[in-house]
Amino acid sequence: MTTTMLLEINALQVYYGDRLIAHIPDAVRMYRGECIGLIGENGAGKTSLLRVLAGQLEADAGHVLRRGTIEVVGQWDERSQMEQSSAEIQTLSGGEWTKRRIAAALATGADILMFDEPTSHLDVQSIHELEKQVRAYDGLIIVISHDRTFLNEVCTRIWELEDQKLHIYSGERPGAYKQYREEKERINKEMWRAYHNREAERERLKEMIGEKKGSASKASRPKKGLTSKEMRLARPHFNRKQAKQEKTVKAMEQRLSKLVSVPRPYEEEKLVFDVNYHNPIRSKTLLEGEGLQLRLSSDLMSGSASPDSDSDVGDGTSRMIGTDSSQEGRILLSPLSFRIRPGMKVAITGSNGSGKSTLLHTLLHAYDQACQDGEWKRAAEPKEQGVLAEGQWRLSPRVQVGYFDQRVDQLDKNKHAVEQVRTTTSYSESIVRIALARLHLSGRLALQPVGTLSGGERVKVQLIKLLLSGCNVLILDEPTNYLDIQAREQLERVLKDYPGTVLFVSHDRAFVSAVATHELRVDHTAPYFTAMDDVNVNGAPEHTQQNGQSVGAIEGSGSVTAKPNEEERMRFELEWNRVLSALSLPQSDDAKAELEQQYSQLLVQRRNLKL
Repeated sequence: MTTTMLLEINALQVYYGDRLIAHIPDAVRMYRGECIGLIGENGAGKTSLLRVLAGQLEADAGHVLRRGTIEVVGQWDERSQMEQSSAEIQTLSGGEWTKRRIAAALATGADILMFDEPTSHLDVQSIHELEKQVRAYDGLIIVISHDRTFLNEVCTRIWELEDQKLHIYSGERPGAYKQYREEKERINKEMWRAYHNREAERERLKEMIGEKKGSASKASRPKKGLTSKEMRLARPHFNRKQAKQEKTVKAMEQRLSKLVSVPRPYEEEKLVFDVNYHNPIRSKTLLEGEGLQLRLSSDLMSGSASPDSDSDVGDGTSRMIGTDSSQEGRILLSPLSFRIRPGMKVAITGSNGSGKSTLLHTLLHAYDQACQDGEWKRAAEPKEQGVLAEGQWRLSPRVQVGYFDQRVDQLDKNKHAVEQVRTTTSYSESIVRIALARLHLSGRLALQPVGTLSGGERVKVQLIKLLLSGCNVLILDEPTNYLDIQAREQLERVLKDYPGTVLFVSHDRAFVSAVATHELRVDHTAPYFTAMDDVNVNGAPEHTQQNGQSVGAIEGSGSVTAKPNEEERMRFELEWNRVLSALSLPQSDDAKAELEQQYSQLLVQRRNLKL
């Protein structure tokens, strides 16, 4: 790294209206070759501080010294503010627009680059490419991001904006974010140690003061059996003894009063789910996809929504990703069969435009139709124009689905967060408040009308509303997009504890790694469904890749199926014989229906395993 200084701030103060958001009294210098990750909670003032550093806003106090050229890439929805935005630009998806803006900024060769959430709406492969470009860039880069893996890969320093103060952590690349978290954890442990030591000393002094006061009281009383003359002669001795004890007590009380106050570190209440509130499913299979396939049809037209086109903020409308008639018949998802059991947390992965959201929409459509007519085996039928689906979904009759797609127009703007959640939950108000607090919606925020909250805060309300509802299956489409790092980490913990089943789309690699038990990969040549423990460091399943083809595991299969080993064959035969034997005996209608469903599943598995 060179030592050329490109940016310096000193005695800086930044306000948002009349609210102080950043006070940086010391001089802070930034150099060529550095990549600084600016993090903090939603609303902390990161974007305002970035704009002050870029010269787009004036600081309220202090100064900023800039050397060299500056290029800023703001959040992607700013294209709506461009004066001469072409029709082509307006039809780009969020991911395509972001990539175009980043490429243009990198091409300028500016001395200082500033990015505000550059990984939003990018798929994993695009994020990998951006990481390489950032690491190779010969200049100073300052980036606001909530993507922990991205920060860890590209940053040399982490700046955390917290409580109007800027905390600076230096590290190595890669690994700076990991080192920042370790340092934060060390500081937190030190805070708890100081608090416990102070409390222990306070209790020790209080106990000793009580003991000394008791001793002083006894010291003032002469021993029994003395004559009145002996008692008069002994009185001065006992008075001196009492005075000495009282002096010791007074000294201890002064020590107690002078103990430095150590505030108790913040400790969150644990959110405890009650499985009975989520309509538990007792059967082994919750839902099953059989021979699912997606491809583009011939009725693609300008302005129609393409698979997985990113939604604009707040309105839920979609934009086409440059598809045209030349793509007619293009396969999005090769035939894929899989089975999802109750309690699984399934990450739906794939590149931009691969059909992840479209696949989920076929499931939602099948669920809606099944709820209407009671038939729980449905053909896959997407609602998207220009997409054809084949295969079928099988759902347990006890399935109750809750869906999140970042649209919060279903919330009553006049009701506060606690009221919103209470309308659809059996949990007590105290549990609702604990859940909201886990995503940093506590105190006045929890009691403000939802219409006055920010978009990110309304997203949090919608997520908690779903988590505490009676649903036993959650389908979440990019739930972390508008959440800060702290809220993402809290959501991870809550989802891991959630007693139901979760299917979610996310490009946040840290979030996927923390939450998912299984991965369903949507791909036009080699889709797969596998346990996360079987995914290797390159993101591909260890035991479901063979000669470049997708190979099925017991839980799911792609277009080519592996020959089962002896243990798998024996396990299948035992289950097959058990179900056949049970079907030959008298059964209740419910038990018979469950056995017939298991038999159908085994037939699919038998075909997949070529037994």
